[in-house]
Amino acid sequence: STFALAVGDFDILDFGNLEVTSSYNGNFCESVPVRVIGCKSDMSRMSPVTHHYVTAALKSATEILGPYPLPKLDIVIVSQYFSGLGLASPNLIFLSPSIFPPKGLEEDLSFLIKISHELCHSWFGILIGAKDWSEVWLSEGFATFLEDYVHHRALAIIGRAVPQALINLRAFVRLKSLCEEVDNVAEELQELRPMKGKKLTEESDDDTTSYVKHGMNPEAGLTQSHYLKGFFMLHYLKQIMEGEQCQTALDCDVVNSKFLNLIRQYFSKYKGELVDSTCFLSMFFDCQQLSDCRDENAMSIMHSWLDNPGLPSKIYMLTVHQCSELSLYKNVLDVKQEILQLSKCAKKNDSQLELYSTELIFSEQVVILFDQLLEASCDHRVLNTPLMKLLRRTYDKFILTNPDVGHLWCQLVLVNRTRCLYKDVENFLLNHQCMGVYLYSELAATTTKSLNKLLCSLYARLKDNLDPSMKSVIQGYLPG
Repeated sequence: STFALAVGDFDILDFGNLEVTSSYNGNFCESVPVRVIGCKSDMSRMSPVTHHYVTAALKSATEILGPYPLPKLDIVIVSQYFSGLGLASPNLIFLSPSIFPPKGLEEDLSFLIKISHELCHSWFGILIGAKDWSEVWLSEGFATFLEDYVHHRALAIIGRAVPQALINLRAFVRLKSLCEEVDNVAEELQELRPMKGKKLTEESDDDTTSYVKHGMNPEAGLTQSHYLKGFFMLHYLKQIMEGEQCQTALDCDVVNSKFLNLIRQYFSKYKGELVDSTCFLSMFFDCQQLSDCRDENAMSIMHSWLDNPGLPSKIYMLTVHQCSELSLYKNVLDVKQEILQLSKCAKKNDSQLELYSTELIFSEQVVILFDQLLEASCDHRVLNTPLMKLLRRTYDKFILTNPDVGHLWCQLVLVNRTRCLYKDVENFLLNHQCMGVYLYSELAATTTKSLNKLLCSLYARLKDNLDPSMKSVIQGYLPG
């Protein structure tokens, strides 16, 4: 991992030395200095619930993964122009202000899972790194896999426990996102081990220079394959080891989970080292628990999951993303059906519309609803202005506090050309730069002059502060 520094005029919230414990390999107790750092406006925006979540996530991570492997934990809230939602470095985590729900709107804490993700990098990404940076799935895949465990346990610690079925809903959304990326991204960017264990070098008379494949390609930094394909591969291995009955992260006691124990052993063995994909896979197939399971081996896993583009067929059989029998998912389908029925009869001036289906109470449900409405709207505009205003009223708190929901909402506004709600798109792009790059492409693709004008206007306002890689991508969308 790259060593990083933060310099600025910051306010500091010092939690002091936080005591954390774990019992998976014998009881231990340690004290970790924890601070949250940011500019005055961002710090004042954070709610006490967020403060509690930060400390709970650290406690959760150490309970699951073992002793915190670094001397301290500083979390810095960075500028809204930061190109990502988070970045982990030794002792220091950078987080976008987009992650934090504002005071008074703390009902939905789902986006705080990004904090858990970055914390997991303290183990996987910092203390264990990839020999070849193109195998970044060894960092991102593991952190994405583990974030569910840490997040749900952290919510329970602060008294905000949520149903474990939300893990299935998130996996359902992740699989759809991955499938869409496979359909739209160059095949060479879908490979998790593009060098297949070889080095990319250039020899000269004086020296041999090593390179990172796709290292200078800005699009490579915007893809999700290393996160999501790695996430599903680890769930596939977990399902081989523990069986289909252990469907989600919470179905197994984390202390006694065979697969989590393997991950902890992997960390203990390679802590402080650079690894490649064969290290974990070799440990996995050396396990005594797999002595009777030889349908797969390390080479077959690398061939189907890591070395080739596309998705292996076995990804669709994983239990972690199965939702059809879950009541939380069925509620989404009921609401969707009601909205589509209303779309057939709602008049353009009908301002008294209401929804009578079961209320959707989790942002993961709203993400699926908006995504499915977006699919229905792609061929033709399904939702007229009164219906869009109804959705805005009904799901306002999610749109305002959860950037995943907000991003899908902006797509719905653009696809259905709801002019009175274009301001939502503008506000989203101004406040959530790290989430907006795909919206810029949609603004560029439209033939609507007002949206083309909005694209140019936004770029003119933001260009001096944009991250260079994101600026380069957005410039490619601007009209001649």
